[in-house]
Order: sequence, then C-alpha cells, then structure tokens
Amino acid sequence: MTVTPDHWLTVKLPGAGPRPAMRLPVMPGWAKGEAKIDSGIQAVYVNDALSVPGAHTSVIVSVSDPQGDFDAYVQGLKGDGVSAFSVTPATVCGFQARHVSYTQALSTTPAPLLVTALMVLVPNSAGGAVVAGVFSQTADPDNKTYQADSDALFNNIQVA
Repeated sequence: MTVTPDHWLTVKLPGAGPRPAMRLPVMPGWAKGEAKIDSGIQAVYVNDALSVPGAHTSVIVSVSDPQGDFDAYVQGLKGDGVSAFSVTPATVCGFQARHVSYTQALSTTPAPLLVTALMVLVPNSAGGAVVAGVFSQTADPDNKTYQADSDALFNNIQVA
C-alpha cells in the first residue's frame, strides 16, 4: 500500500549549523495532538481512527542534547516496562542515525505499545550535536493502515 503525504512538517534543529531542519511527511488522517509541547517535544500527531480505547496511535517528534555518546543515549531509551529492544544503525541524508524498536508496557494503556523510532545525530555549530527523534507508537501494530503510514513516515524523513 502506497501512501501519499497530506502535508509536510518542518522541525527546526537548534544550533544545527548548515542543516537546520528535519522534514517529515504527515499522512492523511493524522492531526496535530493536544499534548504539551516543551523544549524537548517539538510536535505530536495522532490518528484517532487507528487508536484503540485507552491508547492513542501517535507520532512524537523530539529534539534533545545527547550529552555524550550517541549509542549510549539511544540505549537510554530502555526504561521500566520496555522489552524486545532492538537497534539498527542507519544513515539519514548523510547523518548518523539509529532505527529503534521496542515494546513498552504502561499501566495507563490496555495493551503494550509497539514503539518504532528513528534517532538522527545532527552536528551543531558549537561542535556538539542534537538528536532529532521521531517516535511512532501504537497498541495495534498489525493494523495495515498504521503499517503503511509508519513505513511512509520513516522512509521519507529528510534532514536539510
């Protein structure tokens, strides 16, 4: 199933030097969420049609400081209730990246969430780096529409 983006979201990457933004496709049916946007969370999109009672299917975009080793930062995603954690090295527009997948059991959701993420390390003008993260999560990972939307999202992320 091929999905065409409804529109594109651009997220500025603070201090990221000559490549200051990440662009990602927003698929039809996804709407800006009402979650609190703070210094780390840059955007939240939800698709109510793909959600199950008590668990929103969502995409979260974050920007953060890795504070040292990129791989150690990625491993830091492991937390309480996390299982089936896997990391695969990747490259996005020439930048070092990691595809991450895990299951997260939460007391607030009726079923564990499958979380798929792409973490991109982007050097900044101060000699450090920022990590741009895109997280897609669902309690219904077998939903064909969710799978197609998630594939289209992760296959079309750009850093420019």
